[in-house]
Amino acid sequence: MMQDVGFKPKLSSLENTPIVIKDKYKHLGIWFDQHLAWNFAIKELAKSASRALGVVISKLIACGGMPYTVYTRLFESLVQPIMLYGSCIWGIAEQRLINNIQNRAMKAYLGVNKYTSNVGVLGDFGWKSCQAKQHMEVFRLYCRLRTVNTGRLLHRVYIWSSRRGNSWEARVRKLGKKKPTF
Repeated sequence: MMQDVGFKPKLSSLENTPIVIKDKYKHLGIWFDQHLAWNFAIKELAKSASRALGVVISKLIACGGMPYTVYTRLFESLVQPIMLYGSCIWGIAEQRLINNIQNRAMKAYLGVNKYTSNVGVLGDFGWKSCQAKQHMEVFRLYCRLRTVNTGRLLHRVYIWSSRRGNSWEARVRKLGKKKPTF
């Protein structure tokens, strides 16, 4: 995926090996783009979670149904970790593609069509909303960063970044002042 990214690097080679600039980069399963926007990463996570959900739904159909607790456990074990991977960083805002995966899972189990109200299905099913799950992951990371050993590099980077105007930490604090979603 090579494209002209609109700027010239200061360093064009390293030990006579040219440095290639890419517009997207995958690291530890998360896609980063040149602007650090999460749209592409979330789209890729949603595609992976949708494939995993397809496996769970096919088992549901092959077995002729299953108890609610078994279906919930399968969803929470196989689909939800993919859906929420990295959400401690990108999960401040609601993500429609991620919500669609959970809505599809609930509607498949209930046997209703895709035009059924999402709010009604969520209320009948009793699961937390995706946004609430994302926010819990964000606050879990925030608490972990606040209590990390002060001698670690991670703590120093956190303190440095929290002093910036529109930092992740500032957005989390703003989110914490709002009405909780869970």
